Amino acid sequence: MVAGPSSSTWSDIALNTLRLSKDVDSLESLGVDPRDYGVGEYPTVGEYLRQISLDFNSLLQELRASLLKPIRLAIVFASETPDPGVLSQITNSTHYGLLDAQSLVAVTPESEIGRWWAHRRGLLTRAIVQLNAHAFSLTPSTAISAIRNCGPVNHDVLDAAGVRRYGPAHAARDLGRSDLGKFLQGIAIDRFETRGTPAEDATAAYQLLAERGFNLGEDENLNHVMADAGRELLERESVAIEEITSEKGLAFCRLIPDNAFHFSSHITCVEFTWRKGQFLTSGNRSTVAQYILTKMQKYVQQLGWATS
Repeated sequence: MVAGPSSSTWSDIALNTLRLSKDVDSLESLGVDPRDYGVGEYPTVGEYLRQISLDFNSLLQELRASLLKPIRLAIVFASETPDPGVLSQITNSTHYGLLDAQSLVAVTPESEIGRWWAHRRGLLTRAIVQLNAHAFSLTPSTAISAIRNCGPVNHDVLDAAGVRRYGPAHAARDLGRSDLGKFLQGIAIDRFETRGTPAEDATAAYQLLAERGFNLGEDENLNHVMADAGRELLERESVAIEEITSEKGLAFCRLIPDNAFHFSSHITCVEFTWRKGQFLTSGNRSTVAQYILTKMQKYVQQLGWATS
């Protein structure tokens, strides 16, 4: 007869198994802690794991059903950084782009927003799971392709930079290859990949836009363009969509996402931040984490999950 692992190791086995299979760290913060299950009540490690998994899945369904319409959240950093940069240090190790509660708080423990969340770690983990909250980078290649091909036909900065306009289908193709584009389509993302306008040309054009500034409503204009690019992508891929809005409040809460993609089963909210230079570098790690945590705070407050 083959003996299984010692019952004293079952809780550690369960924690590691669930973290890998459910793509969520800090499971105990969600209310499913294997250490709370008496190992003596289960004849085998398999039955022990099965019960914990059933409880976790029930809790997850309850969390997502609590919204009038489920929301998925993508926080997107547009900058000159050609890859995810420091985002890889504050997202899940096994599920690409998914936010990691422990890492986010650990990166900026002394900031005001870091201290706010330090007392609400369980809520942060729950919010990440319930919102399927991800963070992605938007590279110059993808951003410039969208702006050039879905934005104004006459654009003084891009015209001066000599960036060619190919049309909306070109923007849809390039966006579809990006992390954000795949997230919008519901495609599983294993690793970073992006293609579009040649990187050097796109970076130079992005630098010109950044020098002009992303304030005074310019960021809102760019958000509108990204909504149009998202519409082109979803129509090109025949993905059914009910409505796409930009800078418009949701009907059932006080949230005003930069972009909102209304599908029959859920709403995907996209929050953009447009930044100058190589923003996603180690020197800005705390700033990036604070921005994400502030956005998460806004979402839990506007959805009524926490008070100020």
